[in-house]
This record gives sequence, C-alpha cells and structure tokens, in this order.
Amino acid sequence: MSYLAQLSNDDTVDYGGEPFKAALPGNRWRVGGGIALDSGPHRAFADLRYGHGSDISRELTLVLGYSYRF
Repeated sequence: MSYLAQLSNDDTVDYGGEPFKAALPGNRWRVGGGIALDSGPHRAFADLRYGHGSDISRELTLVLGYSYRF
C-alpha cells in the first residue's frame, strides 16, 4: 500500500539543461498484491494493483508473467 501527497508546487524538472513540467496534482493512493508459482523450471506470477486519485488515468493494473529456466 502506498500514499503520495504533493506538498510543493515546484513542478519543473531540469534534464540536460531543458526544463520539463512534471506536475502530479492532487493526492493518490495505491494498494496491490500478487502471487508467484515456482515448479521446477517453470515460474509464473500475477500482480494486481488498484490506485485512486484525482488525476489517475489507469486505476486498475494487472501484470502476468511466465518464465522457463533451462
């Protein structure tokens, strides 16, 4: 679980001498969990996260993965 609050209005970041606006207005929180399975050379995982805030465009995220070790 995480919570992010913007405490400053200084939203400009300099990168390579160029200013970029990096505004993250409002407060937001996120909670998530996952599961991993390991059976011999096979590995699989799933991760589900939910976030909520005033300006979040993707509130629900699912990540699935698989790997084979040889």
